[in-house]
Amino acid sequence: MIDITEFIGPPWTEYGPSIALQIQTIGVENFRGFKEVKWMFADPEGKNHFQEYVDRCEEHLWPEEEFRLIEFGAGYGGMIDYWPERARITNIDLEPMLDIQRYWYRHRDTPELVPLSRIDEVDFDGVYFFSSFALTETTAALWAYCFEHVFPKLAGIYLLGNKIFPRHQEKAWPWQRVFDMFDTTFLGYPTFAGPSNNHEFCGVRL
Repeated sequence: MIDITEFIGPPWTEYGPSIALQIQTIGVENFRGFKEVKWMFADPEGKNHFQEYVDRCEEHLWPEEEFRLIEFGAGYGGMIDYWPERARITNIDLEPMLDIQRYWYRHRDTPELVPLSRIDEVDFDGVYFFSSFALTETTAALWAYCFEHVFPKLAGIYLLGNKIFPRHQEKAWPWQRVFDMFDTTFLGYPTFAGPSNNHEFCGVRL
């Protein structure tokens, strides 16, 4: 177990306490976020973003045989209905979010749920890593930890998120450095220096 104080920044420092308080006072089954969960599954035109992420990973990243998949920052746990059957899933997240995921998964096969404070106990060797925005909503200290203890061990990575996290930092995340560690099979945006605040790529280690 490690001290994750330096790993946590906005938006968690802004919204996390209210989420934790809701769970403690009204119970996870009454968590208000569940009433708003539809936004995660489709945009106004009916496109399913979760399925789009998986389709890209199936085409450009994941192997055909059984593999280990770690989702970093699983939110409410909505990806559970989209993972392929051959994937052995682990979620790494903060404790209140793991409570929400446990409830969300109550009628499903529950993945392995690991609190961020125990990330040092996770075996990342040969893992396929997936993070949709969560990693880009953390801190430079957590990115530094990943560069030393996580990224070098992975078989592949899908990373989607912010170039610069709005309002909370001035420097861009080191996307290019992550990109250079893998043999990229998909790049969602033409360049890391472009005007978009979002980046996306799949990378494998050949």
